[in-house]
Amino acid sequence: MRNSSGKGKGIPLSRSRLQIIALFVFAVFAAGCTGTRQPTPNSYISETKPPKTQELRWSNGPKPKHLDPARTSSAPEADIVRGIYEGLTETEPATLEAIPGVAEKWKSTEDLKTWTFTLRTDAKWTNGKAVTAFDFVRSWKRLASLGPRAAHPQLTSNFVGFGDKFLSPDILDRSDEAVVEPMNDFQTNSNSFITNTATNMSPAEPSPSEQTVISKEVPDGSKKGFYAVDSKTLVVNLKTPDPDLPRLLANPIFRPVYPEQEVAEGSALQPDVVTNGAFKIASIDETGILLEKSSTYWNHESVALDRLNFVAMESPEKALQSYRSGELDAVTNAGLEPLAIKLLEPFEDFRKNTFAALNFYMINTANAPFNDRRVRQALSISIERERLTEGELSGTTRPAYSFLPFASGSQNKLNQDRERARDILDEAGFPNGRGFPKIRLVVNRNDAQQRVARSVGRMWKQNLNLETEITVKENTEMAATLDAGDYDLIRRGVVLPSSNKTMGLKAIFENDQIQPAAASPENVRNVNAAPTGPVSNTDPLAASNSDVVVDSGLTEEIALYEMKAIPLYFPTSYSLVKPYVLGFEIDVFDAPFIQRLRIDNSWQPKTSEK
Repeated sequence: MRNSSGKGKGIPLSRSRLQIIALFVFAVFAAGCTGTRQPTPNSYISETKPPKTQELRWSNGPKPKHLDPARTSSAPEADIVRGIYEGLTETEPATLEAIPGVAEKWKSTEDLKTWTFTLRTDAKWTNGKAVTAFDFVRSWKRLASLGPRAAHPQLTSNFVGFGDKFLSPDILDRSDEAVVEPMNDFQTNSNSFITNTATNMSPAEPSPSEQTVISKEVPDGSKKGFYAVDSKTLVVNLKTPDPDLPRLLANPIFRPVYPEQEVAEGSALQPDVVTNGAFKIASIDETGILLEKSSTYWNHESVALDRLNFVAMESPEKALQSYRSGELDAVTNAGLEPLAIKLLEPFEDFRKNTFAALNFYMINTANAPFNDRRVRQALSISIERERLTEGELSGTTRPAYSFLPFASGSQNKLNQDRERARDILDEAGFPNGRGFPKIRLVVNRNDAQQRVARSVGRMWKQNLNLETEITVKENTEMAATLDAGDYDLIRRGVVLPSSNKTMGLKAIFENDQIQPAAASPENVRNVNAAPTGPVSNTDPLAASNSDVVVDSGLTEEIALYEMKAIPLYFPTSYSLVKPYVLGFEIDVFDAPFIQRLRIDNSWQPKTSEK
């Protein structure tokens, strides 16, 4: 479940629907309490008995429209895809580190631009045939041929020979290997879609030395984005270094599909699709999709669940009601408003998690004085983000002190300091805000975003004595406003497609290229430091530190130092999980490690207090 103030797929509710949910949740709350007593820490929304079998009944939204890994970006499709397909790597929910899937190990060259993946010999499709490196090459070529129809075509942009978005199909069709000549205009000449596909994860975890072994060898074919050396060896070549490529390849779009499953677009979902994950499709009907454990999966003995039943629910009300009556064991991807969330929060089986998305203000650095990094920094560190998240957003979001919700290390954190902000603005030539033009802030027509904008404007007035003019645009007008540059700051939101930090930052700054050579290593480490040297009429860093070269590529440290955008908050997601369901730990992408799920059939509710 995702709250409505985020960028995710939370379902916006009308006032009448919200009232229905609030009344229902209140009834649930009252049923679990005596009089006005609050629920005890060990109380649940409903203390239903666990099933007698290893079958998990999970509602993750409506019935999926397709099960094509290449076109999968979110639930409900992504959850099922992770269950029936497995990629080279999978994601460890607790750490977001890459762990082995079809690839049992991998290594990179010292420059982190060439990666070699060794596939396990016992990886098989559900028809018993071996999963090979050629399956990945063919599937990735198909991914590129889909162009803008792919879920996240930009995730391939760092592959050698790939453009910012995708490769042209006429290039890809020349050979059995991925061709890497630069693409021209995309030509839509493929009508093939895999409509019966999905993905999965792998539990085996080698030591760090087995996962990433640095090698000085540069394999043949360095001009190709990816190619198969043999049936069990896949090589990927990158334009720029990426230490997190294994994380990127855990995204569902990189999962292989069986060649004979390519069917015409719009075909109905079919249960006989050939897959390679821990589960296979047993049946599909109007109630949902039933998966059963695959006997051909290389690690099937470690999979506890016999069946995974994805129950389609068209509304949050029905999902909540079915959960309380014991018909469901888990609920995710159901939109809830703040009132319903607050009523559910006291219960132990209600979970709250940071979601991989960011709400932020993009700054127009073409306009003075916003081309001065000190001004951008002062605006950012003068915002009291806790007041936004706890006040205007009712505690349904998390303050963003960085651009990425999975940032690590204190060097990647943005400090808030009103006094420092005033000093920086003074240094930039605007003591107590004198002479500073009115800030033109553009936001979309959303009640929550307008409240946030007004609150931020008040903070800039109180802390920096700056005036803000808020302009409200329809969602359909926001892109045109951004392209025209008719703003000083504009509200944006982005869902991050991967735990790969480079791709996360690229998603945020897709309309703005930050030049890392402008920042000194000292100031990059201290994102609140003022620039040194003479001040120019453009970016002061360009004049003072132009001779300093930092590692190529955008990092979060550089992004926080340049401050060409102001992070505000991360949305949160919600789930309901019965206490007898073990291993249902979701990460920032709302993705549990499906192979680890199991039912504690012997679980018993604790005795309620009298």
